[in-house]
Amino acid sequence: MSSSGVSSSGVSSSGSPVRMAPHYCPYCADQDLRPHEQGHTAWECRGCLRVFSLTFAGISGVTS
Repeated sequence: MSSSGVSSSGVSSSGSPVRMAPHYCPYCADQDLRPHEQGHTAWECRGCLRVFSLTFAGISGVTS
């Protein structure tokens, strides 16, 4: 756990997932994004009207 109470897996110290906000739409790059009712990881882009989902896959073990 970090000092913020969020583990590296994106789960808070209370056990609930933490919503990480994207900065832009992966389809049109618009920044007008809102949480969507489809679920915890779903986001709605007001620019292109797409709904997309984000998940945290993990931390890569590759070092440079």
